[in-house]
Amino acid sequence: MINRVIAADYPLELFFVPVVFIILMISVFRLYYQTKNSEVKKSLQVLFTGIFLALMPFVTLYALPIVIFKDSIMPWEWTTPFLVFLPITTGYLVLTYKMIDLSFIINRLHYYCLMSLMIMSVILTGTLAFDPGKLSGNIFRITRLALFVFTVILLFLYIKDYVEYRFRKIMFPKRQDFQMSLNRFLQWMKSEHKLANLAFILKREIENFLPAKEVTLVKVDQNGKAISLLDNTKVNVTHHSMTNECTERLQMDVHGFKINLYHDKSGTIFLYGRWKMRRKLNPDEKIWLETLLNYAQVVIENQDKAEDLIALLSLEKDRDLLPHTVKKAIFNISERERKQLSRDLHDTIIQELLALARDVDIKRAGCADPFVIDMLSEIREGILNNIKTLREIIHHLHPEFIHKMGLPLALNQLCLQVQKQSSFALHMHIDQHFTIFDRELEINMYRIVQELLNNAIKHSQAEHVSLILAEESTRYILLYDDDGIGIDKDVLKRQHHFSTMGWPGLNGRVAITGGQLNIDSLKTGNGRKGLHIEIVWPINRGL
Repeated sequence: MINRVIAADYPLELFFVPVVFIILMISVFRLYYQTKNSEVKKSLQVLFTGIFLALMPFVTLYALPIVIFKDSIMPWEWTTPFLVFLPITTGYLVLTYKMIDLSFIINRLHYYCLMSLMIMSVILTGTLAFDPGKLSGNIFRITRLALFVFTVILLFLYIKDYVEYRFRKIMFPKRQDFQMSLNRFLQWMKSEHKLANLAFILKREIENFLPAKEVTLVKVDQNGKAISLLDNTKVNVTHHSMTNECTERLQMDVHGFKINLYHDKSGTIFLYGRWKMRRKLNPDEKIWLETLLNYAQVVIENQDKAEDLIALLSLEKDRDLLPHTVKKAIFNISERERKQLSRDLHDTIIQELLALARDVDIKRAGCADPFVIDMLSEIREGILNNIKTLREIIHHLHPEFIHKMGLPLALNQLCLQVQKQSSFALHMHIDQHFTIFDRELEINMYRIVQELLNNAIKHSQAEHVSLILAEESTRYILLYDDDGIGIDKDVLKRQHHFSTMGWPGLNGRVAITGGQLNIDSLKTGNGRKGLHIEIVWPINRGL
């Protein structure tokens, strides 16, 4: 039986194998085509690839050549190891959670096959030219050699990609620096909103990574007047070779580069630079420069559109006409700016004042004059008082402890501060079991209470103020009452509505958190109008 299989005396049996293989591939491909937009697409890709790799070597390298030419390209024993792809594929489909991206591998396969074919052709041509005796006249030996060379080169190209990725930091340190530079640029621009800062960052990055000098971000108005955005000085247009031909595509020559980053009705923003030496940029440098400039174009365009949007919203007379998402974005920006300002105050001014207080302590310890010691002590006391005031301002700008200690404790602490600053009696009651898990609603509740108490201090002229924060089964309730001079609703309607502070800010915060606001001014016993405010939020407890 072994001799019968090896001798392949049954060509009809061998012919049956390719037919079954083709039918199987067509069936799997049709199933894949019918379900290519469904969730099983990746699974069918893996299944199709596994069956193809398992059976294709036997069919194309042994069965078909035996049937057609009575000889095989590869012995059948060498094709049997490929059958291991069948259990591997099945196990992979059963055990794996995430499918391999075969589309990525197949897309590269086209290019790698073309490269392998070209290199294989060169090797075969050279072999036949220098040693024609061994291969001439034997088509199967030539085919075996071609197949071997093609497979080795194809595997080498895939392995090369993997090795380059694993050791990219060692093999391509400059490329890694370019990627870090782009990430650094994006991080910087998240908190920068001025073109002068963008000009400085672009100049520093380009001059550090490229053989460039005199990198300048310039704005040219409609009259042709050019101003450097870096230092706000006039720029000689002819000196920088600025022409109307400069487009939004990067242009480079032996002297330098130029690009139009943005154009609107007010003028055009250009970026120019000159080369330090006459050399061409390598591909990595070109890609990095083009990517950096693309990012810069997006940043400038977004800044300009944001400024236009802010100007448009500032002209809006009725805040209720603004979309809910716009209102929410405005308050989110406000909170982010408050947080950034509080961090800057803490990291700069307070640290400098603390260092100054330590210097005063050192000077006082080394001084023997009682008069100077008393003076230094007064200076130190003044510095510490300023530090305390700044910390209160930081606390007011961004009460970061809210999410750590909870809203009830934060409001109690706020009331203690207000009682020190106000002339009225403040009474606050918060439900003992009051809980809130929505961080956005939590910070907005705090801001609303903060605004109510600020208004009471500045405008109410009240003698008694009460605050009640309660939680019912389906809603939160905030009640505010005072016996002050009250408020005119018509005056509220005439106030400037584009604001995150005052009554417009309070009304906006209630709106973006899904609450309802009711304001009433009532006559009190002494003939004055009091103020009653009721705010209700629905409770969304989720699933």
